[in-house]
Amino acid sequence: MANQEAAPLLAGGLYEGTFDGHVEQAVCLSTAIVQGKKCGLFRRFNMAFDYIEEGSDQLMAWKLISSPNLKPEAPKKTTKTRKAAK
Repeated sequence: MANQEAAPLLAGGLYEGTFDGHVEQAVCLSTAIVQGKKCGLFRRFNMAFDYIEEGSDQLMAWKLISSPNLKPEAPKKTTKTRKAAK
């Protein structure tokens, strides 16, 4: 794992990792800055919450597979024109 980069830590992100031969998924519920370091609160099936620091070895075991839409699209303008009333 020497050249592997840690996944970005995003609130709402879905992460996947392989542990003991089986694939697990977790969601990052929220992030916070604690003592100058960004940390995330992870939840996975049937497990207690995990508190993971950005760039840590623990985060290296996870791969970001889906991220929240951080740039939502603006509503599209309609091009319909109204007919004048007679």
